[in-house]
This record gives sequence, structure tokens and C-alpha cells, in this order.
Amino acid sequence: MHTPSTQAPPPMLILTYAINIFFEKMDSDTTIVIPVLNEITSIEKLLETLDKLYPGVKIIVVDDGSKDGTGKKVRDMAKTNVNVFLLDRANAQIHGLTASVIEGILSSRTEFVVVMDGDLQHPPETVKEILYLLRRRG
Repeated sequence: MHTPSTQAPPPMLILTYAINIFFEKMDSDTTIVIPVLNEITSIEKLLETLDKLYPGVKIIVVDDGSKDGTGKKVRDMAKTNVNVFLLDRANAQIHGLTASVIEGILSSRTEFVVVMDGDLQHPPETVKEILYLLRRRG
């Protein structure tokens, strides 16, 4: 007859469990805000990459009045991805990066918000590192 072991699980098993919990929670408690202006050449790739890396994370693209079709591209992508939202600021009284970021953050409904550029200047892979640090400092 086999008796259960009273030893603690190996550290790698604990780490794997912690990472799984981290990513499960990310689905419901994180929004990525992306302020954009004329980012048609990069926005589709960015949104696809974020969706692949972080399925379930809310993404708010804040378009500050693009003339190149960025808003339309995001709107089209949002039709097939329930986690992508377009915040159209074309008719806003105040334009600019800061106003776009603030409006995006105020529109989020999650505990954590990460802001990143729409031109792939910020590597999407760093979102998990940022969130890990935010959660540790809680």
C-alpha cells in the first residue's frame, strides 16, 4: 500500500503554479491602454501580438484623430475580438498624448493598467514583467 508523501512539492512545481495563477488573474484584472495617432502600419500587428501573449486582457486603443485609417482598422478588429475597444477622440476638445492616456485610463475598469505606444516602441513581451512588479508591490 502506498502512503502519501509529506514532503513539500519541488520548487519548480510551486513556481509553475504561481505563474499559472498570475496569468489566469491577468485575464480579468488588466487593461492595456494604447494611445495612437496615425499608427496604421503597426496597430494590427500590435493587437494580434498582445492578444496572443495575453488572451483575455482588455485593450483600449485611444485614437486621437488619426487620418490614416487607424481607427477603422481597430474598429474592424474589435468586431471579432471582444477584448479590443476603440476610444475615438477625433472630436475631443483637447488633443495630445497626455489627454489620450488619461482618457484611456479613466475608461478602464480593471485593477491594473499598462500604457504602451502603438508603434511597437515598447515590446509587448514586457507587459508581464510590469504586471509582476506591480502585483508584488501591491
